[in-house]
Amino acid sequence: MVPSAITCLAGCAAILTVYGTTSATPYPGFAPFMCAACGLLLLLLWTRMNRSSSLSGNNKAAKILFQWAIIVTVALIMGFRAFSFIPTVFPQPQKKEYTASVYSIEMQRYTIRASLRCSDGEGKYFNAVAYLSPGTNVKNGDTIRFTAKAYVYEQYTESPAQLYFLHRGISASFYLDNTRVTIVHSPGNSIKSYFRERVSEYVYATYSPVTSSIIMALYFGNRDYIHKEILHLFTYAGALHVLAASGLHVGIIACIPLLIGWVLRLNRKTTWILCMMTVWAYLYCTDMPVSLIRAAVMLGIAVLHIIGNQQKNTFNILFMAATLILLLYPYEIFNPGFHLSFAATFGIILLFPLISRRLPRLPLGIHNAMGVTIAAQIFVVPLLIIHMGEYNVSSFISNITIVPGVSLLLVTSIMQPFLIPCPPLAEAFAWGIDGVTSMIVYGTKMLSSLGTHGPAQKNLAAIVMGYGALFLPFLPVFKKKKHLLITLLAAILISLALMWQQQQPQRVRGAFLPGENGNDTVLLSGGGKGVIFGLPDNYGDIVKMHTYFRNRCVSSVSLYIPRPDYAQVKQAGHALKKIPVHSIIIDRGFTFSFFFEKLCKMAQADGCPLLVRDLRSIPRSQSSSLPLSHISPGTLSSTDHKSIVSLCRAIQRNDYSGLIIL
Repeated sequence: MVPSAITCLAGCAAILTVYGTTSATPYPGFAPFMCAACGLLLLLLWTRMNRSSSLSGNNKAAKILFQWAIIVTVALIMGFRAFSFIPTVFPQPQKKEYTASVYSIEMQRYTIRASLRCSDGEGKYFNAVAYLSPGTNVKNGDTIRFTAKAYVYEQYTESPAQLYFLHRGISASFYLDNTRVTIVHSPGNSIKSYFRERVSEYVYATYSPVTSSIIMALYFGNRDYIHKEILHLFTYAGALHVLAASGLHVGIIACIPLLIGWVLRLNRKTTWILCMMTVWAYLYCTDMPVSLIRAAVMLGIAVLHIIGNQQKNTFNILFMAATLILLLYPYEIFNPGFHLSFAATFGIILLFPLISRRLPRLPLGIHNAMGVTIAAQIFVVPLLIIHMGEYNVSSFISNITIVPGVSLLLVTSIMQPFLIPCPPLAEAFAWGIDGVTSMIVYGTKMLSSLGTHGPAQKNLAAIVMGYGALFLPFLPVFKKKKHLLITLLAAILISLALMWQQQQPQRVRGAFLPGENGNDTVLLSGGGKGVIFGLPDNYGDIVKMHTYFRNRCVSSVSLYIPRPDYAQVKQAGHALKKIPVHSIIIDRGFTFSFFFEKLCKMAQADGCPLLVRDLRSIPRSQSSSLPLSHISPGTLSSTDHKSIVSLCRAIQRNDYSGLIIL
């Protein structure tokens, strides 16, 4: 374990050093991480040098020097690899004609993001991303020509969005929504695109829309297939991680060739080689999220150990997988998904055997689910607080209830196509899969309604109680396993109660965003639903609105646009991207424009109705008031209608004392 861990940490230090000296980093904790990594490297060096049992013989010193030569070489290669991704050529921020080759296509909710290798016709070559309309017929490997303005990224910017692309070697972006794109050369459909199209056609023709979207997200590792309301329900239930393609998917896919090998009586090595090839073929057909790459690489390394008759060490395999991923994609070191995936896996490998022995045996796999949850969350919770600033107590419950349901959904959806020769049985099986999905969605609604998802700073007591409960299995004070289980569950329930008391998700609350020229914004929330009346003037306030609704566990928002001018409609598009808008009500005084057309397309992609009403018929004062005739108490789906009415009338009197000023 020690050499692979040292190699991985040395490579991380080299990559961070390169990025820290050549461009900005997205984390203020860069220097502390470097100090911690170097300190851990020295500790591991001292441990390795004093383990005489592992390196015996006359050439012990030579073997140690050889190992460290390999470690230093790999670290230097990783550093040079990171340096090769730093963009050195930047285009001029002006409109001109470009020729580009498409080397990657990613389907997003409202657009297509294409990664390009561009030429400006003057001998300059650079990497860029282009955002295309969903109907654009551009494929991976195409050569395209277009005329557009390049939006250049600043090398030493502090914007996380720009740093995301700069670390990937991308120096500019193009917005080609309303631009004519000419395909100069196309190699035709690839096997990957053909396979994905056939799978998509079959899934959407067989299952309900909700089931189809979840299955597509599970298959290809892209959560943009799922409706935003359902996505937010999974987030508030603490079960969003189950929608990410990861080791669960690799394990299920790997079972198919293992079963074939067992039926055909193939030898062990041949079966595992077939298993590895199947998993890597599946990885090729997905959007390649880092969690899935990690699982596939770990499986590949384990298979190589089996072929070479070598003893497997799971920790070595994990660190070797991390080293290989960072060698290929050094920018993943800043990806929260990379941190969470490897931290959870490390925790499970390290702590699950001990926790499993300490917990009492429980039926239906609950024992293993609890052990895996505790082991993973010990390492994951601090990272979630650092990256997201949020904490969710109900994730302990969702890992025991929702995760098995999603696993069942994935397995049965893979089995269903094999029943096509018997149509009645296949149809009944598909109906059952829709039923499983309905139960999963209902479970997420129940958990999200508890309001146990919120900002970490306001829920310190719940965090201390909930996170501290994870360490109970390591305490020697419990002589009986059932006493440990009772204490653990009691601590989790207390943490849930503390979080619920702080959040109070069913209580109706309001917030107010003051704006210029009377463009004030009023927010209402309660019972998991919300209302936005008016829109702010800048994107920063849209982010504040997103944070407000996220902290209140709101999964469905009605957006009212009383002044649909050019700027307000543009802001509505930004709000639609960040906030789970369920319906849009716009004043009939809108004017048709490019941004209104874009808003309509985004609403259509979300299945969000856009209604035209007269929102200015009621006299208004200088500040934005809330017309009670248009926003009814039922909008928030709460029993406390009097609170809503009193808030609305107070707003009409310009009394904002009962609102939170954002």
